[in-house]
Amino acid sequence: MNPFNNVVISLDAKKLQSQHTTEGYRDGISHGKTDRIQAGFDDGYELGAELGLSAGRILGLLEGLVDSFNDVGLSTNGRIDELLSAATRELGEGSIFARDYWHEDGSWKYPVDEPVSKHGSLSENVANSHPAITKWAAKVDHGMKH
Repeated sequence: MNPFNNVVISLDAKKLQSQHTTEGYRDGISHGKTDRIQAGFDDGYELGAELGLSAGRILGLLEGLVDSFNDVGLSTNGRIDELLSAATRELGEGSIFARDYWHEDGSWKYPVDEPVSKHGSLSENVANSHPAITKWAAKVDHGMKH
């Protein structure tokens, strides 16, 4: 009987255990990243879509006003055109997704009064609380009333 057989088996077992631990760790990290990346994409996609819809509504209303005035031959004295131009700049991708509004992890820096309401999603409320969206929604609302 060879006394080293148990040592060889023990070393092989430790090596195999270490290999399985390393592979299990890698698999766990890989699956975890995949799950987090997908969840992050899903959340970011929904929020991006809501921001785009909110900005699009505002720009659409301003474009509609310009077209309406032009269709009936009324002059806007360039005022609505200037507003549309400024809104287009401030509600564009480069501005609305600027670092002034977002942390590195994708969360927002600005206050959201009602994170979730009865009738809206978190993404909808975050989008409607965006400082550029609230600024331009108020301007358009004020302009429509006067």
